[in-house]
Amino acid sequence: IIRFHNKCRIFFCKFTECNAIGASIAQIGGEIDKVYSYEELGRETALEMAKAEATNRAVEAGANEKTVSILEVEETPLAYFPGGAVRLRVKAVGDMVI
Repeated sequence: IIRFHNKCRIFFCKFTECNAIGASIAQIGGEIDKVYSYEELGRETALEMAKAEATNRAVEAGANEKTVSILEVEETPLAYFPGGAVRLRVKAVGDMVI
């Protein structure tokens, strides 16, 4: 059973066909994985920069800018780097532009 635009359809298909259907309705994503210095930029500024870059990557990949949202934010402090270095990994997804 596949629900699309609030309508249910029942499909009887082979697994390869079902994979193609699932891939065709999947969201488009963009991801960024960078190291930022919180001492230089501040936490909020660094997070906003990373989110904006992940959003831009999703849009460049074919996502509709109006539907893009941040799916995941991961902050990892890097104690062995000076300056309050933090690894930020941000994932953004959105619906495909049709």
